[in-house]
Amino acid sequence: MCGILAIINKNEQRVVRADELNKLSSIINHRGPDDEGFLTWNAGDEPKIWAGGDTAASTLAHWHYNRLTPDQSFTVGFGHRRLSILDLSPAGHQPMLLSDAGLAITFNGEVYNYLEIKAELEGLGHSFKTKSDTEVILHAWQQWGRACLDKFNGMFAFVLLDYKNRKIFAVRDRFGVKPLYYYVNDNSIVFASELKQIRALNGFKGSVNDELALTYLAMGAVDQTSGTLHKEINQIPGGHYAEFESGTRDLRITEWYRLKPQKWQGSWDDAIVNLKSVLN
Repeated sequence: MCGILAIINKNEQRVVRADELNKLSSIINHRGPDDEGFLTWNAGDEPKIWAGGDTAASTLAHWHYNRLTPDQSFTVGFGHRRLSILDLSPAGHQPMLLSDAGLAITFNGEVYNYLEIKAELEGLGHSFKTKSDTEVILHAWQQWGRACLDKFNGMFAFVLLDYKNRKIFAVRDRFGVKPLYYYVNDNSIVFASELKQIRALNGFKGSVNDELALTYLAMGAVDQTSGTLHKEINQIPGGHYAEFESGTRDLRITEWYRLKPQKWQGSWDDAIVNLKSVLN
């Protein structure tokens, strides 16, 4: 489990503040006690990666990143709290940047078949600096674009910045195992791992989603729709991604996966045997 955060100013103004980015990231330090990192980007510039918090000593020594200072402002800010699972070294620090491709990512989850995908990419001429699945996602996106999602077997949520084309993508795994919430107002878009990050935004005023509140009180269910208990906050549905392009006003939600049930042709006993083999 890791924690991710992205704050985007729609108008490409440098108004996203580092102190707020740090505040919203620190709220989820329980999701990632091993490291903390940030990425900032201003339109027309190269993104910058930063270390943060008390856990960053090894990252600072490895990458020579600077610490993010609270007085900075920028167009886009990513935050990440890391629980080290794959590539335990500081090389797996996030957010992660692939400069040659113009891509940056903050990623939560695991791509189980990343070694197979990595081998395929190496056969296509890609080279890697880390042993992490995060870097594999970046190279896969560089090679195949959004079609790479069909290759991933895993549970994941990530926000990806394509800064050469000035686009943001926020992706959730097929069945929504990993959380990914979002909030949109006239000027900003925020993606986060937990609702309380968005509730802590400066100026955020939430109101109760009465329909979901009643459903929760009656049945204890809260994740059956893309809505949340706040009218203003939604979640990316499982098997969907959100896309935002600079110069536009709208956040587009697109389905990238849908489970397609198949009619069983065999007998009931055959179905039992087949199910047991799949589960084993």
